[in-house]
Amino acid sequence: ISEGGIGILVEKKNRFFKMDEGLALSLHLTLDNKVHYIPAKAKVVHISEFAGRKKVGLFFVDISSDDRDRILRYITKRQREIIRGLKL
Repeated sequence: ISEGGIGILVEKKNRFFKMDEGLALSLHLTLDNKVHYIPAKAKVVHISEFAGRKKVGLFFVDISSDDRDRILRYITKRQREIIRGLKL
């Protein structure tokens, strides 16, 4: 996930994606002990095979700036959690 888009893995049999296809989606991110529902419109920009599934790259084409900020805060929080969990 990034401020600009998200990558997802899907079972091949579940859905057929097309390049440049537009999608409406809702992200559910936990931040500050609250679940945030982030509506967005995205475009398929990448499709490839990955471990027997499809890896699909989605570029956000319509998302509020407040929601982009929430995504950035979520990413930063997760990075801190991961770094703290590493034993160097």
